[in-house]
Amino acid sequence: MALFTGAVWWSLLIVLVLFALYVGIGRQLTQNIDSFRDDLSRDLSARLGHEVRIGNLSSRWFWLDPSFTAQDIDVTNPDSGVQVVSLQHLTIRFDVLASLMRFRIVFEDFEADGLELTLNQNDSGEVGVRGADFPEPLNNRFRYCSKSPGNGCRTPT
Repeated sequence: MALFTGAVWWSLLIVLVLFALYVGIGRQLTQNIDSFRDDLSRDLSARLGHEVRIGNLSSRWFWLDPSFTAQDIDVTNPDSGVQVVSLQHLTIRFDVLASLMRFRIVFEDFEADGLELTLNQNDSGEVGVRGADFPEPLNNRFRYCSKSPGNGCRTPT
C-alpha cells in the first residue's frame, strides 16, 4: 500500500512540474508575440491571396489557457485595392485541458468586434463579399446559408 501511495504522490508531483514548465515556457515565448506580427501577416496574405495587415498582437494567460488578441486587422484585395474585411478586435483563447482530453484544438473563447464588410448580390441572386473571391467549398456553403438563413447555416444533409 505504501508503494502505491508513493507512486501516486510522485505522479502528481511530475504532473505539477510539467504544468509549471508548460506555463513558464509558454509565457516566455508569448510575451514578445507582437514581434511576429509581420511574419503572421505575410503568411496569412500568402494563404488567403489577399493582403493582410495586423495593427497589434498581444497575449495573456488564464491559468493554463493562452489567449491571443489581434487588433486593427485589414484584408485588402491586392488587384483592385478594395478593402475586403476590417476587424477592430479579435481574441482567441484556447482550452488546454479540453484540447488534451479530446486530442484536438478546443477554443474556450472566440471573440470578434468591429467587423466591417460589404455584401453584394448580383442579378442571379448570388451573394458575395465585395473584393473577395472565395474558394469553391466556402463559396458553396456561403450560397447555401444565404438561400435559407433560417436553418442556422447547418451543413446540408
